[in-house]
Amino acid sequence: HFYTYIRLYTHTHARTHARTHARTHARTHARTHARTHARTHARTHARTHARTHARTHARTHARTHARTHARTHARTHARTHARTHARTHARTHARAHTRRYIFVRFYLMLLY
Repeated sequence: HFYTYIRLYTHTHARTHARTHARTHARTHARTHARTHARTHARTHARTHARTHARTHARTHARTHARTHARTHARTHARTHARTHARTHARTHARAHTRRYIFVRFYLMLLY
C-alpha cells in the first residue's frame, strides 16, 4: 500500500507541476510575444511617420521653392520690362527732340 501511495502521489505531483509549468511558460511566452509585437509595431509606426514627414517636408519645400522662384522671376521680368520701356522711351524722346531741332533750324533759316 505504501508504494502505491508514493506512486500515486508522484504521478499526481508530476501532473500538477506540468500544468503549473505550462501556465508559467504560456504567460512568459505571451509577455515576450507582446514585447516583440510592440517593438515591431513601434518600428513600423516610426517608418510610416518618417515617410509622412518626409512627404510633408518635400511639399512644403517645393512650395517655398516655387514661391522664391516666382518672386525671382517676377523681379527679373520687371527689370527687363523696365529696361525695354526705358530704351523705347529714350528712342521716342530722341526722335521728338530731333524733329523739333530740324523744324527750329528750318524756321530760323526761313526767317534770316
